[in-house]
Amino acid sequence: MLQRAAALGSWAGAGERAVTAKGVLRRQDVPAAAAVIGVKCPPALRSAADLPDLHIAWCAAIGAGLLTVAGGKAAGGVWEAAERRIVIRRSAKRACEPLRHAAA
Repeated sequence: MLQRAAALGSWAGAGERAVTAKGVLRRQDVPAAAAVIGVKCPPALRSAADLPDLHIAWCAAIGAGLLTVAGGKAAGGVWEAAERRIVIRRSAKRACEPLRHAAA
């Protein structure tokens, strides 16, 4: 999941992707974003939220800090493969922290 999230962050670039008022991708950007994470996009969608695999990866990217949404734009980072692995590991560790504390 975090690999998909990182891919979306890289795809978003430096604030180049417009989002809806609810902070999700515009319908016309869904096919490209879906292709980046290897998800098939059906021909007819109302919203990016209607494609669960994409929507979950989008939310994970935001939650992991790999993607930010502000001012009607989405921005992410562009990383080389090695740097991306480091970011994914750190994000996964951070995401699992609440689970470790709950189990203790």
